[in-house]
Amino acid sequence: MCPPLAAPRGARADFGRLSDRSTIRRGTDVRHQADIRFSLARQGGDLSGRAHPHLDDGEFRRFVRRYQKLFSHKSQRRLFDTYLRGLIGPLERKSIEPVALDQGVPWYQMEHFIGRSRWDSEALLVEHRQHVGETLGSSRGIFILDSTSFPKKGDKTVGGVRQWCGELGKEENCVVAVNLSYASEEGHTFLDRRVYLPQEW
Repeated sequence: MCPPLAAPRGARADFGRLSDRSTIRRGTDVRHQADIRFSLARQGGDLSGRAHPHLDDGEFRRFVRRYQKLFSHKSQRRLFDTYLRGLIGPLERKSIEPVALDQGVPWYQMEHFIGRSRWDSEALLVEHRQHVGETLGSSRGIFILDSTSFPKKGDKTVGGVRQWCGELGKEENCVVAVNLSYASEEGHTFLDRRVYLPQEW
């Protein structure tokens, strides 16, 4: 893990300024869109879905509405709400099919939303960082840079080459991502990500 970067003393971090165009190609957006949704779910608190007896539905809906405005289609806004409920719910497996079944929607609609539906992930991240600044920002907050490796086979995945793979503890064909998170006494959450592109790419 890289050393944490402390926020300036006496100042709240301006998370909205962290935006930058992603180096990720279009075909690899699915994992990163899922990262964003997981991050939003974590920031949203311990709110599960329809199965959770203590769900503060009003608070959850206020949270979701802040981000729904960034989706252009009604079906996207509906499935965004549904998918977040699945992510922060009690399911052990939170892949597409279990979430869809738990939330009572056809799995193919959820699969389309996750895998093929088009929306601006950078705009969502900017809004998320602004939200983090408002709710978790602190003069004692820190930024945390960390790398995550994903073993891959073949040569079609962006950034995939033989390199050190922390997950396997050896050199192997993999993709390495650099993740930026934020932590304070108020909580912690994901902020942004980039894929490390080796010189071969």
